[in-house]
Amino acid sequence: MAHELILLADVATDAVGRQRSIERAARRLPGFVGVRVDSTPHATVGVVDCRPTGGTAAHLGRSGAVSSSVMAGVVCSQSTTAADLVAAFPGRAAGGEAAGVVVRLLAGEAEVVNDGVGLLPSYYSVQQRRLCLSTSMPALLALGVPLAWDLASVVEYLTMLHPLADRTLVRGIVVLPAGSTLRWRDGDVSLRSESLLTPAVGPRRSDSQMVGEFREVWSSTVSDLADRASGRLGVGLSGGLDSRSIASELAMSSRVVGYTFGTPRQDEVRVASAVATALGIPHHVLPVRDHIQLAGARTTLEQLDGAHSYAEMFDTWFSEDMQQICDVLVSGLVGDCLWGSDRAFGPVSRSAVASSITARYEPYLHSALPFLHRDLAGNAQDLVTRGIAESVDVIEPAAGRRDLSTYWNLQNRQRRWGYMLGSAVRRRGLAFEAPFLDRRVLEFARSMSDDQRHRGRLHALIQREVFAGTARIPRGNDGNPPYKLPSLYVSDDESLVRQTLSLGLQSPIAAARRFVKYSQVRSAREMSRRLHWQGPQDLVTTRRSVFQPTLWIRSGGTYRRRTMELLEEALGDVPDFLDRSAIQGSLDACRASHEVDPHMTARAVSLCLWAGYWKRVAGGTR
Repeated sequence: MAHELILLADVATDAVGRQRSIERAARRLPGFVGVRVDSTPHATVGVVDCRPTGGTAAHLGRSGAVSSSVMAGVVCSQSTTAADLVAAFPGRAAGGEAAGVVVRLLAGEAEVVNDGVGLLPSYYSVQQRRLCLSTSMPALLALGVPLAWDLASVVEYLTMLHPLADRTLVRGIVVLPAGSTLRWRDGDVSLRSESLLTPAVGPRRSDSQMVGEFREVWSSTVSDLADRASGRLGVGLSGGLDSRSIASELAMSSRVVGYTFGTPRQDEVRVASAVATALGIPHHVLPVRDHIQLAGARTTLEQLDGAHSYAEMFDTWFSEDMQQICDVLVSGLVGDCLWGSDRAFGPVSRSAVASSITARYEPYLHSALPFLHRDLAGNAQDLVTRGIAESVDVIEPAAGRRDLSTYWNLQNRQRRWGYMLGSAVRRRGLAFEAPFLDRRVLEFARSMSDDQRHRGRLHALIQREVFAGTARIPRGNDGNPPYKLPSLYVSDDESLVRQTLSLGLQSPIAAARRFVKYSQVRSAREMSRRLHWQGPQDLVTTRRSVFQPTLWIRSGGTYRRRTMELLEEALGDVPDFLDRSAIQGSLDACRASHEVDPHMTARAVSLCLWAGYWKRVAGGTR
């Protein structure tokens, strides 16, 4: 089964009342099958079993040492019995290799512990000395937490696809920080967290030392993953390097299979097929057929806890195919971020980092403004600027380091947006593994120097020396194989022209490829903008992008039809902070085959559909 955890601690309600509240909340969750509950005098915990099967393991039972204590937990590993996994749960000492959340109840006390990266998201609310906590955010609404929207989080969601820091779309509901120990005792709550997603300073090591260390760390990390994971291991091969790093280490296993979304005419699929051939692993190409575009959008939204959107959670479109291919999805989540892909890398001061991040999201905020009620739209810029600044300020930078933006990305973008993939996957019945979030890999990444992380310089070296079998295969984005590249990414600390010229001095062919690729994209975009000629843009999009919502929504077919259906449904639940006329305008534009921003439209629709769904959950209906 897939599982959810619900905790209710309240001195003012007896055990029978708490149990009934948890049972009611459990029945309102998607795929509900049953719920097991147990109580101490002031706290009750429930483990909810949901369809489809798979995804997590769960346990609820009494402690052998103290008969009055209760232990419950949901964990992502299935390497041994759920009871053993929960009893031996390492908490903040572990990363994604032991993802989960565990509750311990004693007389008058409840303790909640999660792993050091918080890979299994949990949400909690404290109101009038009453603690509600669950791995499902809607469960808290079903327990009686008021549905009061956090308007700053709404603007952040439209701009970035997730609220910042630990806030959610609902005021009073907070994400449990990574590496937390949350204690409730007789109505008082304390929280201590020690995340593995934080910067650190260690002794500087040479490139050769770091390459040797990574070789050992990566081998043990992926080997342990293969040992604990049950069934077929699916690796989503892309045009990038993180997925091929995973596949290279798993290639000797007969249980590994690669898959790629798209068709052979697209760059990403050609690269992925070449990688699979070089490694000798089976490879499935899953075309984005018309009938699967936006498939199961409403189900997807119910599986996302107020972050991401049905239109950009592409993996859920292929859930039936995925279940045929694999039992465990092995993801390269956070890999490129750890290696130095963040363009804001470089500034040391918090204000400079915040300014760089704000500038990056400025176009998305501009696209969001028409969907906001005029009062909120007038404050949107200030809300986003303040939210980014505050989320940067809480990060303790390592002295003199230039990777503050990397850790902002990890603690915000990756943890809030990226982790929703894991939530959606486990709620679809697949186990989820993210080896770059393993404690050993994170500790290795924290030991990288600024120079080694800058533009992925160490990563390029590791690709050449550790993954030599695939190093001559081009990347999908610029057509360059890693063995020709001194670095892998671009950054904002120098102009793109200067970075390309610098590359040209070391590898003229690589610089020429990168220049041609970027020029094609830029020229096609300009012809579309200035001349309203879509042909070149469509041609570039078709070849370079597997998912082409702008093209699909303009050309008709299932994507536009389903978008119109979702817009029509959204009009029935428009919250007062959104502009109803903008949503109606998007529907009218779709009907007339006019230009529509598919991503921002989907985010606005997601807010409307969440509003309706969460109201029904809070009110006791599905």
